[in-house]
Amino acid sequence: MHNEPYYVDRIDLWNGDNIYTHQELDIPVLDRGVALTTIDVLKGVLTNGTARRWPLVGIPAAGKTGTQQDNTNAWFVGFTTNLTTAVWIGDPDAYTPMENIPQFEGDNAESVQGGRYPAQIWNTYMQPAHQFLAVSDWEAPPPPVRTAARLYLPGNECLSYVSGYQPGGPAPTATPVEPAGFAQPAPEAPPPTAPPSATAPPDTTPAPVVTAAPQAVYSRVDGGNTIPPDVLDPNYPVNIAPIGYRVTPC
Repeated sequence: MHNEPYYVDRIDLWNGDNIYTHQELDIPVLDRGVALTTIDVLKGVLTNGTARRWPLVGIPAAGKTGTQQDNTNAWFVGFTTNLTTAVWIGDPDAYTPMENIPQFEGDNAESVQGGRYPAQIWNTYMQPAHQFLAVSDWEAPPPPVRTAARLYLPGNECLSYVSGYQPGGPAPTATPVEPAGFAQPAPEAPPPTAPPSATAPPDTTPAPVVTAAPQAVYSRVDGGNTIPPDVLDPNYPVNIAPIGYRVTPC
């Protein structure tokens, strides 16, 4: 649900009569299942993502880090079921790179990123802010309605498919090289065997020829274009790699 920001929640007269109370409009924007799936993904930012060093203890939360090019701005926006907080670090007057700043400590001295000082400040504020609030979690997202698909960005990633195979050559027969300082133990002497009979014919069976597996030949195809910037239709088809196609950098 979307609600417009507001400043005044209510107005009471000196005698206690209420003459204004703000009313939430609750405008639907996202499908509930889509919203819950997004929240479930963003929880990973605080558990095993870029802000994993600053999770809230005992409080389900989600968020997103952000770092501008050259470390000129760094963000962390995180939320629980009770409260949303955004933290920004940067120069309000210029795009000043936040790198090798002696007043900053640890990893932040090298470069300020969204998962460092901003996430740490967010944690420092949000943990005590929930001290007297009821802890709750979002409901689990619905199961996906379609199978997973490999999306790709035309121009940066290209599609190719197996158009044929070329035969493999003889398999390599190089003798493995022992690492320095390592001595292979001497093999045990084989048990004595009886000498071959003088009348036994020689073994003329040819040694088997080992060949490498055939190598696939890939042909590149035109992957199309990205979604035009003036298209706002959420159901506009996205670029999905067909099953069996390979996606590689162009």
